Amino acid sequence: MADGRCVIDENLPDPRNIQLLDPTKQFEQNYLISRLKSKDARLKEIYEDTVYNPENISVCIGSAIVDIEVLPLEETKKFPKSEVSYFPAEIKQRAGGVARNHAEALSRLGIDVDLISAFGIDENGNTDIGATFLFKKLEGLKNLIDTKAELISVADYVLIDANFPSAAIERVFYWANRADTKIWLDPTDALKVPNIFNALGERPLKNVDIFSPNLSELRSFSEYLSQKVGGSEAIECSRFVSEIEENLINSSKINSLLLKLPFALQPRKHLIITLDRFGVLIFSRMINDEFSVEFLEAPNLRTDEISSVSGAGDCFNSGFLSATLSNFNLNKCIQVGNKCAELSLLSVETVPETLNKELLNN
Repeated sequence: MADGRCVIDENLPDPRNIQLLDPTKQFEQNYLISRLKSKDARLKEIYEDTVYNPENISVCIGSAIVDIEVLPLEETKKFPKSEVSYFPAEIKQRAGGVARNHAEALSRLGIDVDLISAFGIDENGNTDIGATFLFKKLEGLKNLIDTKAELISVADYVLIDANFPSAAIERVFYWANRADTKIWLDPTDALKVPNIFNALGERPLKNVDIFSPNLSELRSFSEYLSQKVGGSEAIECSRFVSEIEENLINSSKINSLLLKLPFALQPRKHLIITLDRFGVLIFSRMINDEFSVEFLEAPNLRTDEISSVSGAGDCFNSGFLSATLSNFNLNKCIQVGNKCAELSLLSVETVPETLNKELLNN
């Protein structure tokens, strides 16, 4: 982070950095947005006279916050919790937020990224322009999205979290669908699930390519579906969530062969359910419109090796998406995502500097 600009790494051989306007000129608008240019014009500015044409462009839309986490010091991890009454610790502050995390991770993995988010004008917003404590409903945000339709139309994928007001989410989907831009939707939090239904109606996943809830968000999605739709669909979704929970309680693993994905939970391509310390459950649409299912256990790390769990899911998603944009098969996409999650767990940073595009070649 330097001079009010979001800088990933100035020493990258290909400077695919997230481009943001100078915040001093935009504070009065309560938001910052990546500059809108045609693909060729934007690349010409970034690379000046160098000829470079990235194959993949993504737009990340949603939250940017300051993460503040209390982490135990290394020596504390050696003692069982029952043997001490307090823990020496340090307070770690870093840029966070679902959309921002994905944008940084994708950029590190070699994807050309534009970030649309909200930034604060408080001390934290000034210190780290990639973050703010509060994400308030922005007046006129719906109209703002409409003015940036071209940015969405040139992207291969739009990744949006559910922090934006429902009217803004609806406009993002409107422009993405008009341009056949693929959509990755992340619920962000169980409390944000109503935003999805308010924006997209009773069948919110019909125009979503990839949906990536954690188990709590999936449960909330199922409960809200019961309120909005009810009937057999809601019962199927509720039963599906219960089966996952029972599998985890009884064996810490998923008997994926027994799980059938309810119609209401079927995106156009993938449903990726993160299961905390257990791993990830991935449903993928096949040519015959049936869904294959794979359960990936969490990276095999000792407790004392894990520095922070913050950001691991976002890094998995970013690895999966970067491999998808590179036209790798499903197994390779899962492999890259898992490696990115592991590197995040090993780092105190939400998005570790160890993420790089070489992970796609290993």
